[in-house]
Amino acid sequence: MRLILIFTTTLTLLLGGCQASFLRTLSVPYALSPVKVTKNVTFDESHALSLDVYQPSKKSDRPRPLLVFFYGGSWRSGDKAWYRFVGKHYALKGYVVVIPNYRKSPETLFPGFIDDAASAFAFTRSKASDWGSSEEMVHIFGHSAGAHIGAMLVTDPQFLAKHGLTKSSVASFIGLSGAYDFLPLVADTVIETFGGDPNSKLSQPINFADGREPRMLLIHGTDDQIVLPKNSRNLAAKVNALGGSAEVILLKGTGHFSPLFQSARGLNRLAPEIDPAIDAFLMPKPNNRSE
Repeated sequence: MRLILIFTTTLTLLLGGCQASFLRTLSVPYALSPVKVTKNVTFDESHALSLDVYQPSKKSDRPRPLLVFFYGGSWRSGDKAWYRFVGKHYALKGYVVVIPNYRKSPETLFPGFIDDAASAFAFTRSKASDWGSSEEMVHIFGHSAGAHIGAMLVTDPQFLAKHGLTKSSVASFIGLSGAYDFLPLVADTVIETFGGDPNSKLSQPINFADGREPRMLLIHGTDDQIVLPKNSRNLAAKVNALGGSAEVILLKGTGHFSPLFQSARGLNRLAPEIDPAIDAFLMPKPNNRSE
């Protein structure tokens, strides 16, 4: 009952316009966590865009998986500083985490924020070894609109191609509550963000899937009324039908924000299945069967 009350309060705060303040409070319990944080690393001077890097404090002899996390916010709001709890949570688990900013609507319309994300990914990949990872171990991770942005990078090849990269340049894709197949666009602000066309096929990751995408892990709550779970089911079905690899995890009784908030200390019981699933996906156990 206490968790339900916390979650209900969370949604009330978010929908009441206190998104920034609430998300910042989720980082407070991590204030003294042993995580190395490098803030405001510029990756795009022309648009004044930067990213934050979270690294485990303990050094490793082997490269660590690196997660480039794109936050949500309906393509209109958000800041990397609001999501420090995500960076620190996964850094404590042994991953390197990069959280970039990107331009929002109406400052830029689609596909401007996808171009920003591609720039952030390309820059991160070029610096991966400096941050304890490697080019081959850079994964894309996102929630909600951020998962849409990440999915566009791994399905529509034009964005990474501008940086001399391909779909295979991405180690894998993990999407939480992601928007991948959501036509027709309904909200006026979303229609504006995608250029005024409520049936913009170019905005849909599912329309570009061809089975050559990196491995996908798509996590969605069955009770998500903001981004319907069919988005994950439909994208995975198409990728798998075309010979790719996409796993779907549907969290029974879970809404839109739980997959994100479970990264916050004290709220992990909102979706306890997520961390083990991501660990198994990113660091599968070796096959020890004898020949």
